[in-house]
Amino acid sequence: FPPDVYALIDAAVAEDQTFNDPTTQAVVSPEIQGTGMLRAKAVGVLAGVDVAIAVFQRVDPTLEVKAILQEAHRFRLETTSQWYAVRRPAYSGPSVSR
Repeated sequence: FPPDVYALIDAAVAEDQTFNDPTTQAVVSPEIQGTGMLRAKAVGVLAGVDVAIAVFQRVDPTLEVKAILQEAHRFRLETTSQWYAVRRPAYSGPSVSR
């Protein structure tokens, strides 16, 4: 991606204050691993897989990201709508490169 895309990702992550959750910092051990999945809530067409993966990897380059469905996949709610999974420590603090 061009540098402007990474600048936009960095701005969005900073605005979200991704790692500024005192409750998580206080109660979740850094050794705990977590798995997250994104799922569609409505019928549609998958778009932006490469950008979404870039966002996760920008936040933490050690993330294991697996795209389950490809760009332009058409969602029907009767079928699987999970399109990728992310695995990482549940809280490991910020690691965004700037």
